[in-house]
Amino acid sequence: MSADRRVVIRRAATAQYVALGVAAVLFRWSAGPAEAVLGALAVVAGVAASVAVHEGAHALTAVRAGLRVVGVEVRGLLGASVRRSVTHDPRIDVRVRMAGPAATALVLVLCGAALALPVPAEALRVVQVVTAVNALALVVSLAGGAESDGVRAWRSWQAARERAVPAAR
Repeated sequence: MSADRRVVIRRAATAQYVALGVAAVLFRWSAGPAEAVLGALAVVAGVAASVAVHEGAHALTAVRAGLRVVGVEVRGLLGASVRRSVTHDPRIDVRVRMAGPAATALVLVLCGAALALPVPAEALRVVQVVTAVNALALVVSLAGGAESDGVRAWRSWQAARERAVPAAR
């Protein structure tokens, strides 16, 4: 990344990832310290990779639409955003906003396929946690409040429809 593009990870996000790791270690401590720590690292890496895929899809879609991406800000396990230039085309806005949830849905499909494979028990636990986190992330990103990807995309779509309807109301 150039000097003007960067990834910012807020303290709250760091604390949440550390808490997730500690919880994963404590949850698996009975299996032994080494296995617990490795499992926790795998869970944290899986969740971080999921956030990167989601936000990367937003950024890639924005760049492909001709928007300038300034950076990515990670505010928590389920809170991140791509900082980009503003578009006045609601169709582009909808595509950019829905790219993250679409990527998360793809990760869920891949996790579902991995769950069907014969894998070691520890790997299965990691995939289960990553699947659960991605399922939650998908719901939150589509309907998690006024600032969620889905709600913002809906507003852009509505704006596009209003522009397309003649002013003969």
